[in-house]
Amino acid sequence: MASKSVPRKVILGCVWTAMSVPASDMWKETRVAAGTEPLCRQQQAWPTSAASREKRKASAQDVLAAPLWQEHQPAAAADEKWSASCEDPAAQPLWQEQGQGQVPAEYLQLQRRRGRRGRLPGRLLAVADALLASLVIAPLVVTTWVGVWTLEETHQLPAVPCFLAALAVHLTLALIQDYLPRRLPARSDDFRTASRGYTLLLAVMCITQWRSGWATAKPLDLRATLLLSAVCLVALLCVRSTKGLLTPPFFVFLDRHGEFFAISTRFRTSRSQHGVLWVLDCAFSVLVVGNLIVFTWRGVWTLLDLYLYPDDQLWSAIASLVLGYGVVLVAFALQLPLSLAVGRLQGASRLLAADLYHLVSFFGTVNVWRGVWNVLEIFLLEEYPELGCWVCATLPLFLLMLLGCGNSVLVRGVFIDGEEPGGRCIIFPCKYLRAYLQDRKQKKREKRRQQLAEQMVNSANHATSLPTFVNPPETTL
Repeated sequence: MASKSVPRKVILGCVWTAMSVPASDMWKETRVAAGTEPLCRQQQAWPTSAASREKRKASAQDVLAAPLWQEHQPAAAADEKWSASCEDPAAQPLWQEQGQGQVPAEYLQLQRRRGRRGRLPGRLLAVADALLASLVIAPLVVTTWVGVWTLEETHQLPAVPCFLAALAVHLTLALIQDYLPRRLPARSDDFRTASRGYTLLLAVMCITQWRSGWATAKPLDLRATLLLSAVCLVALLCVRSTKGLLTPPFFVFLDRHGEFFAISTRFRTSRSQHGVLWVLDCAFSVLVVGNLIVFTWRGVWTLLDLYLYPDDQLWSAIASLVLGYGVVLVAFALQLPLSLAVGRLQGASRLLAADLYHLVSFFGTVNVWRGVWNVLEIFLLEEYPELGCWVCATLPLFLLMLLGCGNSVLVRGVFIDGEEPGGRCIIFPCKYLRAYLQDRKQKKREKRRQQLAEQMVNSANHATSLPTFVNPPETTL
């Protein structure tokens, strides 16, 4: 039987069609059958049309909106995605978002792996953060307060005008807290300059407010002073703000752009939604809650001056240091087990347990501050009064700015007792090394996502540059 010859044009058309398809589509059917083909390619018909290639290109460029290709990445990218889901305890686990009935094996394997590898380093970092906050950051903060406080007393600044001026500046900065981040982009020279001036100004105003407030209450006798402190403490319990009594070593505030100018209010109102109520909320938080904290501190400090070695300043300072750091050590040691116990409570019992823990920690904080303060007065300010004040006022604040935690000097904002869910309401914001390492991991993750996105864009551009036949010619052999 004579064989029919195939036309040369038909053969050339078939070869051109095969060459026009990207190399990744040559083995597409195998990947779809194995379940590894991305969803955006499973839904496309072969050969790929120009419209579908443009759609895939747009999906690859918008990594945050449509990361369909990330769901079927190799094992390293999948492990990274499960890790990101596990690192954020507030986020819903990925396997629950997908509506699966049981926990995937990858999730359980990652949890076991992280439990074996990350438990000991995480605890060591928590201990290192506590030691750094107690032995480095807290003494630097107290030294800054001693220097500015003593300078103002040396120059005999009037109490009432300074008190009103400090409140006015503090309230003004609270009202413009949303405006400053928009005008000062992150990692810019303007932000670096303005942030340092902001920290310096608000630090001086906070110390002036406290010194002037204590000076206005100085004429009161012991009974009136203790009564005022007790009333202020009861008022703080009523407005659920006893956590605001704490300072370093239990609090460490980092100099981050998103949180640098933030001054939290008591009722958490929004400027864009509430307007006048937001202004009243700022005024209440600065003028009322802030001064309640000031006079509560004064009462406890006065009691320690009266009953803790009142005739010997050195032994009084040593006793305060021993007592204060002892309470701080116990508070940090019991934080994790108490958080688990408080997490099982609900309602008023949970709030009461959190308040008791905050008050015990507050007692340790006052003793640490008083001990460091008296030691500086004995060994530095008595020998070199003028020079010692200027050194204490400038050098520690400069070191804190270099460490990236200059905001720890400030006393601002309102903390609400029991605001965090479960037992996290008694977890102190004392993360320095852990926050630094977490930021590094986040930057690496974002860099890796950008590299994957660029690879997808390049592959999509390569697929777009090759011509294809929408309807390839039929061949009859």
